[in-house]
Amino acid sequence: MSWITLQVISTLLASVNSIVDKHLVRDHEPSPMIYLASFAVVGLPVTTVGVWLIPWPGLKAVLTGTLSGLLFATAVLIYYRAMNLGEVSRLVPLLRLSSIFKLILLAAFLNDRLTLIQYSAFGFMLFGAMALAQKSGQSHRKLRWHQGDGVSLMLIAALLLAVGSVLDSQLILSHSPWTLAVWSNTGRVLGFSILLVTPKYRTEFLCRLKTTSPRFRTVVIGEQTGRLVTGL
Repeated sequence: MSWITLQVISTLLASVNSIVDKHLVRDHEPSPMIYLASFAVVGLPVTTVGVWLIPWPGLKAVLTGTLSGLLFATAVLIYYRAMNLGEVSRLVPLLRLSSIFKLILLAAFLNDRLTLIQYSAFGFMLFGAMALAQKSGQSHRKLRWHQGDGVSLMLIAALLLAVGSVLDSQLILSHSPWTLAVWSNTGRVLGFSILLVTPKYRTEFLCRLKTTSPRFRTVVIGEQTGRLVTGL
């Protein structure tokens, strides 16, 4: 299976997940901490079992994977904040700009070289995302992003995901996907734990947890489990 096919499938699955996310946010409006908690719930068994089953990869690999997970947890928090503010049709394409950011980071710091066709493909992705980010009726000559519409937050989330993806790429070059899964999930669990000890986020999480139904929690955890499986 070619990388183009994998990218198309990945984009399709990400779009479906984003639409489900928007539906959940619109109907329930839970705290982003609820979603981050679902990643921690799914990731904790992976981390707990994995550290006993896989060989110690070395301190550098552990720190790389953990940092990637922390960046992901931060991006998730920002992502769901943005989904509470904006339109899914405008925000989902912006999240895919993480591929553009990753390209820039690889070229700047790792001397990665791509072909002209690949650069052209990324250019079309950038143009399409910027065009879809415009509000209905807005002139194509002016692209104005208003504070509070979620666009700026989504761009930050995309950048954090790109940095984390670069770290993942470096880790996977010399270690197995299971090593990446274990230590990146460790970072996600750690990120949620850090926020949970913060009074502001702990209060927000506990208050919203009481108002969410068991069915909703099951759906969210199931969604994150699907993300973990497809990520492998």
